[in-house]
Amino acid sequence: MSQTYRPVQAALWMCGSISSFSAMAVAGRYVSAVHSTFEIMAFRSLVGLIIVLGLASASRRLGEVRRNRLKQHFFRNLFHFTGQNLWFLLSRQSRWRRCSRSSSRHPSGSSC
Repeated sequence: MSQTYRPVQAALWMCGSISSFSAMAVAGRYVSAVHSTFEIMAFRSLVGLIIVLGLASASRRLGEVRRNRLKQHFFRNLFHFTGQNLWFLLSRQSRWRRCSRSSSRHPSGSSC
C-alpha cells in the first residue's frame, strides 16, 4: 500500500486543530465563571463524540472503527479526561488567586 503525501492538506489540518484548541481554551475560561470544570469537560467530551461519530458516519467509515481495544481506549480517555479536568481546575484557581491578589493591592478594587 503506497502512501500519498499531501503537505498542504496536512498543514490545513494542523491549522484547524490549532484553531480548535485555542477556541476551546478561550471558551473554557469564558464558561468557567458559570460552570464547574467537570461540567465543561463532560459537555466537551459529549460534543466531541457526536462530531467524530457524525463525521465517520457521513464518510461511511464507521465500520472501520476497531472494537478490539475498547478497554485501552477507555483508560486512555479516562486519563485524558482527568488531566484536562485538572488543567481547567488549576488554571481557574490560579487566575482567581491572581485576581484576588491584584484587587487587594489596587485602591480601585478592580477585578480581573
